[in-house]
Amino acid sequence: MPENELQKTALQAMRRVLKPGGVIGIRNTDMGGVIFAPDDDFLERYCFLHEEVWKSVSGDPQIGRQLGMLFPDAGFIEVKMSASYDVFYGLESCRSYAQIFVDRIAEVDFVERVTGSGLAKTEELEAIKTAFLAWAELPGAFLGYSHGEAIGRKA
Repeated sequence: MPENELQKTALQAMRRVLKPGGVIGIRNTDMGGVIFAPDDDFLERYCFLHEEVWKSVSGDPQIGRQLGMLFPDAGFIEVKMSASYDVFYGLESCRSYAQIFVDRIAEVDFVERVTGSGLAKTEELEAIKTAFLAWAELPGAFLGYSHGEAIGRKA
């Protein structure tokens, strides 16, 4: 299927089951707005690898920004669009989120997709895990994770 056709089909299915006048809201990640502080090449590399894996399974890592176009295409009216960030700051918050990344990097499916496609070697993945754990311990470490949000109504 062409890019975003899957998403449009899913939205059309959601629209079909709504009663007339029913409202739907969706919030989805947009990897184009991920902010790490301090800057770190390994963390940026993880974002790249994550996006490539997402695309390899017909996903769109920047779908959040496209919801405002997909909703009308799927037949919704009175579409409203917004954006927001999940923010991780402080030792406990950053440690918690770093562990999520470390766990993701260790998942067999992720490792196989990344190493099997030649995007990275296991040694690089280990270095990325180490970088995440070190980042989480830095005073002032910060992560902002962007999302696009859309609300639409069925006529």
